[in-house]
Amino acid sequence: MWKVLRLDAVPASVPLLRHTLRRWLEPSGVAAAEVFEITVAVSEAFSNAIEHAYAAADAQIEVDGTLNGENLSVSIRDWGQWRQPRGINRGRGLGLMRGLMSEVKVTPGSSGTTVQLHRRVHRVMSA
Repeated sequence: MWKVLRLDAVPASVPLLRHTLRRWLEPSGVAAAEVFEITVAVSEAFSNAIEHAYAAADAQIEVDGTLNGENLSVSIRDWGQWRQPRGINRGRGLGLMRGLMSEVKVTPGSSGTTVQLHRRVHRVMSA
């Protein structure tokens, strides 16, 4: 239902990602509260890829979303290598994603990491 989106792995790409998600989900009839929750979860996965996968270098992150009936799947993929968190009191992103989505699967590998987010959505009818 949506083509693969590739964005630069920089914080400035997050607003474009959010905008693209809203433009995809809202016309599909997904309830506004769910659009917000999905956008937060996907943005968190994207931000984690920026922070943990890449050092200061040009890189991209791929976001692939499908909406089949009431089943939503979004995958976020990087091609980087894991870096330890910077700062203290970190590490809440995965818990946030799990609280907002029904399934979160993280698949790390030598050629990058893929985060798969799944959720059933409720469609609203427009007047």
